[in-house]
Amino acid sequence: NLISQLKIWEKQRDSALQNADDNQQKYRELSDMLPQSVFETDVYGNYTYVNKAWYKAFGFGSEGGILNLPIH
Repeated sequence: NLISQLKIWEKQRDSALQNADDNQQKYRELSDMLPQSVFETDVYGNYTYVNKAWYKAFGFGSEGGILNLPIH
């Protein structure tokens, strides 16, 4: 029945989204352990993520202040 199938698809989607969130968290935790600077930008060139080494290398004292700012 269609309702049952939609519920199954919704559970599968929710599970996939949770797995994606878990994987992103693992990636960020690993990159925060690196001594090298790591950053991520969106298609517009705005920082969406920088790791702890990036903040230290570029002299930013508090994490989060640089996010969503353009890299140029």
